Amino acid sequence: MNEFFPCRAVEHSDGSYAAVTSDFHYFDAYFKNGCGGYDLQSLAKSLAKKHDIKGLKYDCEAGMFCVHLKDLGALKALCERLREISGEQSDYAPANPQKPKIKPRMLDELLLKGFVLRLDEDTQKRFLDGVPLELSPLFENYAAALAGDDEKAQFEALRRINSQAFSQNKRRDCVSALGHPAFLQILFDFLGRNPSDKPHLEALRALEAICMRHLPDLRAAKYFIAALAHKKADFRQVGICGLGTLYEYDLKLIEQLTKDKSAKVANAAARTLKFGFKKKDSSEHYIFPVWMFSGKLVRRCEREIFGR
Repeated sequence: MNEFFPCRAVEHSDGSYAAVTSDFHYFDAYFKNGCGGYDLQSLAKSLAKKHDIKGLKYDCEAGMFCVHLKDLGALKALCERLREISGEQSDYAPANPQKPKIKPRMLDELLLKGFVLRLDEDTQKRFLDGVPLELSPLFENYAAALAGDDEKAQFEALRRINSQAFSQNKRRDCVSALGHPAFLQILFDFLGRNPSDKPHLEALRALEAICMRHLPDLRAAKYFIAALAHKKADFRQVGICGLGTLYEYDLKLIEQLTKDKSAKVANAAARTLKFGFKKKDSSEHYIFPVWMFSGKLVRRCEREIFGR
């Protein structure tokens, strides 16, 4: 367990220490509209004043909270106060983690061949049989909310899923809940129940964030495509951006929206056509973000799947 949670400690060469974090989703219950490094700095200053923790020097950015201190005990004391707000580390980890039955080097290959480059049911089954979905207590609560009928609880769960998806990237050491196809299925099942607009839109946003930073699952395409025809511009916009995270999609679906009556939709369509993740032809290799899949593995899987 990390005694500096929700931060992590860094020791400097001069013997001083720093506590840093960019996992802002730990504070979603406190900051209802999300937070960044400067928000946490304001919170930390308030806690330090209230509990008489001295000597703090801040070096925060919008995307990172960082505080320096020479007294390690005082730094731990600040992290303890932050932990009273964020919750314990155990809230964010499965109670009984299990090792995948599949070798780590095979995990990405099965994801690529079963969910990302194409949808292959046999490969999907191999992955799901070998890598059980493990949910932390918080994620179990999210899943329960999405299976229930309380719209307010659904929206809050989706808001926090969205926040965590945006504040983290795909883990390289193993498959987290956000990057697990079985967790995406929970979102698909929720969307399949035809929710009302507010949770529906938040679910699409959460799905876009997961596809962009964790697992660009081709099964999400039909939900993004359906959103393109929605009467509300926010839905059309997220549908465009969501498709732009996926390996391949019909460019005509995006092109027709470059003349949308909503300027934000038209602009999103133009940006996605220019910068979105797509393949124009067989000579252009799709490149995933560096944290997601290695280009070498993607090209090998493409050759094995498509013969190119």
